[in-house]
Order: sequence, then C-alpha cells, then structure tokens
Amino acid sequence: MLLRDLLVALPGLVGTVGTPSRAQDIEVKSSQIVSPTASSIPETIASSVGIPTASNLTGDVAGDHQETGSQDPEGAGTWEEANNEIDPIEDYAVLAQDSGILSTARPTLPVPDDDAASLPSSTAISLASGQATVMAGRVATLLPSDAQGQIASVRILEGADWGHVSVNPDNSLALVLSETDQRGTLSFRYEVTYGNGKAEALTAKVKVVPGQQEAGWGAGKHYVLETDAEGRSIVEHGENHRKVYISADQDALSLEDIAKMEGIKVSAINGKWLAAHAEYGSSEATALDQTAGMTLWSALTGSKSKAAPSSHWLLLESGHSYDDIKFLVNRGTQGESALNPILISSYGEGERPIITKSQIYNTSNNANIVIRDLTFTDGLKIFKGKNFLLEEVSIRHDTLTAEDVDNFTLRNSDIIDVFRDESVSKGMWQPHVNRISGFYANDVDGLLIENNFVDHAGWADNYKANLSLSGGQPPSMYSHGLYLNYDNTDLTLRDNMVMRSASFAAQVRSGGVIENNLFLDNNAAVTFGSGRDKQTYGTGNYTLVLDNVITSGAHRDVTEGPRGALTMGAVNTGQMTTMIGNIIAHLADPNNASELLKKYVSHHALKEKIELFYDDTLIYNWIGQRDIERNAPSRDTIDQRDTGVLNETTIQKFAAHLLGKSTATIADLANYLRAQATGKLDGEVDSDVINAFFRAGFGLDTTLRSQAETLRFVPNDLADGIRWDNRMNWTTDDLPSNGDSIDLGGNLAHFGGQTLAVDHFDFGDAGHLSVNSGKLSVTGEMAAGTRGAVLETKEAGQIWIDGYRDSDRLEIYMTGGRMVNTGSFAGETEATVSQKAQLVLATSGSRFDLAKDSSLAVIGTQAKVGFDGTDEKVPATLQLHNGATLSFVADQSGLGKISEIRTGAFGETKVTSGIRLDGDLSVDLSAWGKAGGSWVLLDADQIIGSFDDISVTGLGKNRDALVRFDYVKDEVVLLVSDAGKGSGQIRTSSTGDADFIEYTQDAALKALWANLQAAMPLVTDDPI
Repeated sequence: MLLRDLLVALPGLVGTVGTPSRAQDIEVKSSQIVSPTASSIPETIASSVGIPTASNLTGDVAGDHQETGSQDPEGAGTWEEANNEIDPIEDYAVLAQDSGILSTARPTLPVPDDDAASLPSSTAISLASGQATVMAGRVATLLPSDAQGQIASVRILEGADWGHVSVNPDNSLALVLSETDQRGTLSFRYEVTYGNGKAEALTAKVKVVPGQQEAGWGAGKHYVLETDAEGRSIVEHGENHRKVYISADQDALSLEDIAKMEGIKVSAINGKWLAAHAEYGSSEATALDQTAGMTLWSALTGSKSKAAPSSHWLLLESGHSYDDIKFLVNRGTQGESALNPILISSYGEGERPIITKSQIYNTSNNANIVIRDLTFTDGLKIFKGKNFLLEEVSIRHDTLTAEDVDNFTLRNSDIIDVFRDESVSKGMWQPHVNRISGFYANDVDGLLIENNFVDHAGWADNYKANLSLSGGQPPSMYSHGLYLNYDNTDLTLRDNMVMRSASFAAQVRSGGVIENNLFLDNNAAVTFGSGRDKQTYGTGNYTLVLDNVITSGAHRDVTEGPRGALTMGAVNTGQMTTMIGNIIAHLADPNNASELLKKYVSHHALKEKIELFYDDTLIYNWIGQRDIERNAPSRDTIDQRDTGVLNETTIQKFAAHLLGKSTATIADLANYLRAQATGKLDGEVDSDVINAFFRAGFGLDTTLRSQAETLRFVPNDLADGIRWDNRMNWTTDDLPSNGDSIDLGGNLAHFGGQTLAVDHFDFGDAGHLSVNSGKLSVTGEMAAGTRGAVLETKEAGQIWIDGYRDSDRLEIYMTGGRMVNTGSFAGETEATVSQKAQLVLATSGSRFDLAKDSSLAVIGTQAKVGFDGTDEKVPATLQLHNGATLSFVADQSGLGKISEIRTGAFGETKVTSGIRLDGDLSVDLSAWGKAGGSWVLLDADQIIGSFDDISVTGLGKNRDALVRFDYVKDEVVLLVSDAGKGSGQIRTSSTGDADFIEYTQDAALKALWANLQAAMPLVTDDPI
C-alpha cells in the first residue's frame, strides 16, 4: 500500500506545523504504525535539554561553547565537544597539543569585494537600482522595481549572458547560477507591465562574485535506470547479448564434462571455444561450473580478450557460495551503453549467491555495469570506471569501496556487521590502524546512496572498553557506517537507515543532498562538510539537509586511546548549508530511567562550526544524565509542542508496536530490519515509515495530495533551484506523482532518479529540461513558449512523449539516453543526436513529421535513430516535408543512419517502418578524411519520395559523391569515390518504383502507404 495509507493511520497529535513531508508512492503497512499518546514522564527529563559538558575524554576536540552557570566537577572548565577526528581540514577547533589549550576561534564567511550587503540571503534582492550582486553557483531571487506602480506581469525579453533567468509566479525573478562558477557582470532584459497597463523594458546588470563552495550545487546526475512497480531496475539488453549461467551445484557442467560430451580433449576447450558454442552455459539446464563459466565470461568481456562493448548477463545460481571467482568484472569490461549495460546477477531460488573472494576492480575503462542480488563477504572495491549500479546487494565483514568513479549508485542494499574479526595491531586494538567502515567513497562524481540499510559497522558486540585483544573490535572515532570523503561531488544520500555505527553514521565531508534518512543509535549521527578547506571556501558542494530524523545517541564508550563522540547529533562544517524539516530527538529514551543513567555524556544535538544559511531543525530531549545533574540550559526548539506527545514519539514505542512487544529494544528492531533486508521477512519498514511516525508526533504535516494537480517549478534560493527531485523547487512542496501535469515555468530543471508518468508538460518560455537518468513519460500534450524550449537527454535518461504539436520551436539535444515518440510529432524542432543516444522517431502506430524550418542531425556512427516497436500490423513512419533539413555528420568511423533499431525497450523489434523523403539532405564528411566509402543513410520497409536539394561538405575537388535511391531494397545510399578519382560532383540515381502500393496486397503495407500519404497532423500555438 502507499505512504498515503500510512499517514491515514498516524494520529493528528499536534496542529500542522512546519514543512510537509515528501509525497511519494512508498509501500508501507498501516498496521506497523505506532500511534503516540501523551503520558507523564519525569519532570527533569521533560524540562531539561542540555548542551555538551567537559569531560576527561582523551583526544576529544573542544567546541566553541563556553561554560556558563556551573563548573565542570572534573575541572575541564568548558563544555565538551567530542569530534570525529583531530583533523584541521575537517575541524576548525585546532588542538594545541603542547600546551593542552584548545582554540575556540570560529571561522567567518568570507566577504567578496565590498558587497556584503548584497550577498545571498533568505530574502530577495531588489533590482530597483538596475543592479544587484549575487554569488556564483547559487540561486538568487530578484525583485523588479515597482516604482512605476503595482506590477501586473513580467516577462523575459533576453536571457542572461550565463546561467538561467525566469519569472516566478509572484513576478519576482529567479537567476539560477547553480551550474556555473563564472564571475563578472552579466545582464538580461525583461519587461514589466504595471497595473495601469503601462509596460517598461528594463536591463538588469548583476555582479557575480565568487561562491563559497567551489563545486556549487550538485545537479543530481546519477546512474539510475527505469524501475518497475517493485522499485527494481529494469535492465535491457542491446544487440550484443548473451546469458552465461554459472552454478556451484555438483551437477554444473565442467570443462571435463563438456570435453567428454564433445569427444575432444579438455585442452581444446577454452574461452574462445565456449563463446562459439552457445549451447553451453546459455540456460539454467546447461549451467557451467565456476571454472568453465568464468572461462567463458573472460572470453566474452574485458580488454584482454579484445571483447566489444556488450550487454551480456552473468547469472549465478542462488543458494550457493562461490569460492573460486577472482573477478566478476574483468579489466576493460564495458556495457553497450548506459541503457544497455552488463548485468551480473543471480537466478533461481534461495539466498543470494555469496562471493567469498575479495573483489577488486581497478580499470578506468570499466563502464556501464549493474551488479545485483549478490552477497560479498570479503570486500568489494571498485576503483575507477564509469556508471556502476549496485542494487539489492549485501555487504558483510569487509568494506564496500568506490573511488575515482564517474557515477556510482548504491540502492536497495544492506551493509551489516562490517568489523574486523582479528586485530591488525599487536598488544591491543589500536584504533586508527584497525579502522573500518561499512562503505567508503571518495573522488566519485555522481554518488547516489539510496534506500539502503546499514547496521553495526566498526565494532563487535563483545568488545572490551580497555581495547584488550581478549574481546572483539571496540568502537573508535575512525570507523563509520558511511565514510564519504572530501573529494566526492554531486552526492545524494537519501532514504537510508543507518544505525549502530562505531562513530558517525554518515560522514559527508564533501557536502551534498542529505534527505529523509534515519540515523539511529550511533555514537555520532551525521556531519556535512565543504570538501577540502581553502580557508575562504570549500572545494565541495553546497549542502541541503532535508527531512532527516536523528534519534538515540549510542554512548558506546572505551577507556583507552583517542575517543570520539558518544552522543553527537549533526555537525555542519560546510558553507551556507540549508537545514529544513529535520528532527533531532531523544538522546535517551525518556521513558527509561536506567537508559538515561547509562548515557551520562551528551554532545551537541546540532553543532554549527560554520553558521547555517537556514535552519528550522526541531531539537528535543537531546540530553545526557550529567547535563541533568548540572541543570544545563535547554536547547529545545519545539515551540509550544506537547512534550507528553513528544515523549511518546520514540523509536522504542515504534518498535514495541511493530513487534507486538512492550519491552522492544533498538536491537530487537535491528533484528527485524535485518531479516527484512535479507528477504527472510516480507517487511516494508523503511526510513519513510519511521520518519513519518516521528514527523506526525512532532506536529509536522504528513498529509499527501490525493488528486492530480498541475505542479509549477519554482527555483528555491535556499537550495539548488535546478533539481526535479527536490520538493523545495515545486509549488506544492512535494514531488510530481503519476498523473500530475507539469508547468516548468521557463526554468531549467534536471530530471533523474525516478520512473514517472505525467499528463501535460508545459516548458514555458525558454524552459529547459535535462533528462539525466530514470524515465519520464509525458502522456498528454507538450508545449513551449514563444522563445522556444530545450530538451536534453544524457547517459541513462529516458523521455517518452505522445507527440509534439506546438508551433514554437523545441530544440532537442541528445548525447545519451533515449527519446521515444509514441504519438504524432509535427511541431517545429531542431534535433541533434550523437554519441550513444537512442532516438525512436516513431514506434508502432506513431509518426514523426520533420516540418518546414525543422531539422534532424545524426552525428557520428554510435547513435541509434529510427523505429522500434512491438506490433508489425500498424506502421511507424518518418515524413520529411518541404523546407526541412536532414543531416548526417561523419566521425572517424563513418556516417550513421536512420533505420529500424533495437533499443531493448521493446524486446525484439517488431515494427513496419516507412520513410517519405522531401526537403534537403546535408552530409558532412569533414571528420572522415580523404578515403572513399559507402554508407546506407536511410533504411526502412518502404521508402518513397526524394530530396529537393543535396549538399556534401568535405568532399573536396577530387572526389565525387553518388546518392542512390534504391526503391527495391528501400535504401538511400551514399557512395564517395577515393581521393583523386573525381572532381567534386554530386550525382543521384534511382532503382525501382517508389509507388509500392501498386505491387502489394499485404494489409500492413497498405496501412503503411496510407500513413505515408496522410496529411501532416495539426500544429497549434497552444496545444495545452
């Protein structure tokens, strides 16, 4: 059932306050929801929430809070702040080791030039003087002058010199510079119409000064495929595809078995032989053993065997351990494309296949690889490469590592019990050399960590506080659940549950988007930084911390060695960080006095080492026993909320209801979540469910829209202003759902990470949509504004449209991903397709009309352009019209073509295709060189017509070109002579009769003829 069902079950405990939760279709069980009710609690707990106090913790780094009102009984004299590491890059409080004095100096935000008064703030900036100052890499809200009277409307006449400018619904202007660090003075022109009808054209000059985070805002460009109703990635194979089945069962075929069956020597059977005999290993019935299977796999993939990029699948039988597999990913393994990747997964029933050997992949040209449904027990380390997607994998005992990778995604997976069985140091568990984390990532551009369960990283249950080797690994300040280092960029940490970590649940040193996570029972919850510190700015991204819950400070202590935090909440070391909708509550269970006594030391609920840009965090009951004894000042930020209700909104109460056990503990909840994560229990409890419980108890709005609406995109200056998946950028304060309509409002938006079907889609004036991953389907009409619109597809991004009938120009740029037209496309367009992009001009039952003043360019040989579908009875057609231009631009391998293609989205291609020629043909051979060649430019079931004009650039004066229209084979072919065998002439020839209707009785071909002869669909100024 949906998250909506959950929210029906949650009580209306307190009036609606604060920020609504995200609206998403999340599967939950309403029977699992705890309904908090007010109850009496000890007055000391209800009324006292403290801040950190000093202690004798060895190696702690002090913070900047000075003691007031009391003296530490142990004589430290300052409030204690336990930090993760003594690291001057991470921590601005520097330890003066010689004197034992701790610096409390606090860094201040730099002021570029003399523009302090105009630097970004949470308020809009006036354009009354015609000038303003903003920061590079951020969003600024600008207010047009209303000196001439009340403003009725505003429109952009000329866009900004860089960045993107648009008009908000309230007639303010959004200047979005999130993807650029360019500085200087930019200008744009806009028109203001006043209430009296007078209109005024104005020029704005905006000074752009340096930003405070070098990488600006992350755009959410991650590697995510289309997903099914269960949230599993839909992996499609391309043209170069084979399945390889491997089993550890005793009946799996060995090399010896095959040799005996074939009557040949075992030595004759190698990878090349197996690759040529698809009867072995291509089905469950002919599954190979580990040696034979990996011999075949090594022949099919990787640079050693000079294998071409492919979409092969390696499938291991479930229910077995695999002890003999050294490399699942061979050096130089490349998927066909981001949409047609290599898949390494499982088949059959039982527990996930267990890979027992350490897996290390360290090749820069590994690319487009999906690993799913496997368990790794001795580490998985991915160094270098591009487009790795790990889904539903289990990590045990050793770290998952991603480093120097472009686009790495970890989703729907679990990391459990990652700690050392034996110390690498002698005499004691030395903390630093024994450090270990559940997941370590650094230098990853496009890091997505989504909907994972991470539990019990960095320490063993049987540890000794004195670090004795007679016990297991003790917790230390160096071991974390998720250790996300300084040099990551475009990081998104979303919808995860991270619990019982030795130190931090998540160290997000690079900054990024941290959304809707549950940080439960860790010694420290989360820190978000700025990348590498450059004194006045950081190298990483700005940070948005949105809708997270932090509860239960673990207080797992040791008595020897450097010691970190015991009960730390959140720590900010990033510039201009935004925190919205977060809850930090219950360091200890307020209904359990013995637990409170054990949690003696309290550290900061929220530590601002650098002042936050915006913060509305709710903090309650983040207090340890010593602060209660000292009567430390309260740090609650709960306004007038009912503390009786808040004291019932605990993780223990949630667990009690879920498990039907009044004494349920966090450990009991962890066992449930473990069983759920590994498939032993069909549970549906995730961060959405638990966080919604806390939000309801804390009086935050958890209602979800029940009806489809038109959502307007409005760049929010507290955050990125460009991400589709950020609820703050939508007028409804939630994300679009299936069936909604979209008003992009002339803005730039990056779509990714979702599979979504919307109704109508209005770009607005100069709107720009970039589809980077996932799948967006537009089932209704699409419209652009008078200044046109831009649509991009990249990497694994897909957009499916039901045609385009707007007379305003839609520019389409495809460098990857896929666009599929399932309707009638007839509006004005300029489409450019290059690299490994896939453009389905028409699928079964649809048509693409390249109208007057429209153009289509196919760049290079890698792009797939043409027709795909599942029904041969209804035609798919391309009609070119007078005044249209069709272009082919060569790369060093030659020219691309338009034909029937296999995208993988429709399975095996079954389509009846037709092309009607008209307009102009342009061919550019500049990149091809001086050699001759022959290329099929167009190929379909039926081709009719011809071109009005043909031009060939790069032909030179000593080569000739012939364009041959073959109406028998239904091809248009370009033939170019070798250098020195021509004089620069372009000729045409034809074979056969284009009027195929005279020669067929086939119903599908008759339907195709009728479609090719039909008039172009109606085009309108306002299709919506």
